[in-house]
Amino acid sequence: MLVAPLPTGDQILPGARRGVLFALHDPSHHPATTAENLAHLLDLPKGAANVVKALLDGSDLKDYAAASGISIHTVRFHLKTAFARTGAHSQAELVRAALSALADLGSYISK
Repeated sequence: MLVAPLPTGDQILPGARRGVLFALHDPSHHPATTAENLAHLLDLPKGAANVVKALLDGSDLKDYAAASGISIHTVRFHLKTAFARTGAHSQAELVRAALSALADLGSYISK
């Protein structure tokens, strides 16, 4: 919990003389990791976000392709798109970028 005085003046609460800000944060709360959240956080198209989600879930690319009913070539296309959008050069870097984005910004995304 954070408690901080609000700045005085009319910028925040016109006519108010004093104020206090209370902010609550639960560090054990983790937002649901969905392809939509990943797409939003990493600026990825839906297909690329689905591949990143599969990697975060520990799926093999071939298994993901089979389960999704798409070819491995399509999966690789989406993976290359995710690499280009995030600047990652490997699957490990891509997973690190996704985990970092979720840790840093995940609490600000909608569920």
